[in-house]
Amino acid sequence: DSSNVVSFIRLLVNILLFSHWSACLWKLVGDSDGENGWLIYYHIDSQSIFSQYVFSLYYVVVVINTVGFGDIVSQNLVERIFTIFFIYTACVIFAYTINRIGIIVQNINKKESEFKKTMNTINGYMKFKNIGFELKIKIRNYLEYIWQAEKMQNLHETQEIINRLSKSLKEELLLNANGFTLKKIPLFGNNFS
Repeated sequence: DSSNVVSFIRLLVNILLFSHWSACLWKLVGDSDGENGWLIYYHIDSQSIFSQYVFSLYYVVVVINTVGFGDIVSQNLVERIFTIFFIYTACVIFAYTINRIGIIVQNINKKESEFKKTMNTINGYMKFKNIGFELKIKIRNYLEYIWQAEKMQNLHETQEIINRLSKSLKEELLLNANGFTLKKIPLFGNNFS
């Protein structure tokens, strides 16, 4: 289901943005006390800005994922205050992320599990009633056909909604939705913007 994929990508982007901004803040906090900060303590202050960012991001990811190796720790009062608030915020983010991933996985498996439950129920009934092999196959094939048709109906409903859009919005949506695929084809990717 595309809505689950979009939800997962959105969640991932939000986590990456939160990690990025937190890493920037952690580096800023390390710069705030010129002599006693974590950057100086770990001799990172003389390294490139990219290296400093990577160390900051590493610290943030370790804290967010509740691993806490302890190889980079706060060295002064400001850094400790930041870390206290950051740990509480990171715990909330971690719990929310795990919950959202669980919901997304549950939504992905929901339709398929309903179909499997239906098939198990009818298979049990047919076995109990000693239904012939040919009729069993016909019934299973029909139920699978219905399940596939329902999936296609969702696609048709989506198409009907897209058709309700104004011509310009519809063209823009379809171009954005299919443009990535078209750009992969050398004929289109090399000759059209």
